[in-house]
Amino acid sequence: MFDQFKTQAAFSRLSEEEVYAQVIREIECGVRRDGIWAKSMADSQGDLTKAKALYIKLRVQSIRDEIHVANAFASAENERIKNESEELVRRAAAAEAQREAHTANQVAQRKAQLEENSAKYLNGYEQPFIYKILGKIFSVTALIFGFIALGLLVQAPFDKNISGLYIFLFLSGTIFFLYVAGLCLPENAVVVCPACGSKNRVPASTLMNCHCGKCKHEFEIQT
Repeated sequence: MFDQFKTQAAFSRLSEEEVYAQVIREIECGVRRDGIWAKSMADSQGDLTKAKALYIKLRVQSIRDEIHVANAFASAENERIKNESEELVRRAAAAEAQREAHTANQVAQRKAQLEENSAKYLNGYEQPFIYKILGKIFSVTALIFGFIALGLLVQAPFDKNISGLYIFLFLSGTIFFLYVAGLCLPENAVVVCPACGSKNRVPASTLMNCHCGKCKHEFEIQT
């Protein structure tokens, strides 16, 4: 701690020396502060030599005061900027929180509305009878083709009369009938139009954006 005090004292002396040098340079350049000079002349009772010495002393103190005021102003300005920055950050955080709350509220309201629409207008799902029959027929056909293709694959290494073309055809048939059966699987939703009250059979994939087939009223139902 003693070394720290010595360092501060040395720094203070060097700073004081620089201030005196600045005052001498001002005097050599003909720069004079009239207010300080007037006080120097008054305090030295008109003695020019004493007035010059007193002027140097008062001017040094004036420079110190200027430095102190400048530092105080800079500190106050930095504090103001810091406070303004913190206030801007606080306002931005509050605005972001408000936007998030507003968005969450909108999402919740929309979800509640969709659920309410579903409860009021969605009468369940149904699949046309013909689609059910076709789906079962194509599923059974795909199963038969798959078993045949599997049998041919197992028997092919032992029977050279089995052509690879037959295996390819039965595999392709299996894939084809599975695909067609899949097309028959999606169910239609039975939706009551909120505008005209008519029943609509709407594919489940378009429930979020559908319209009445009779009055063209647009509505949304949650799947």
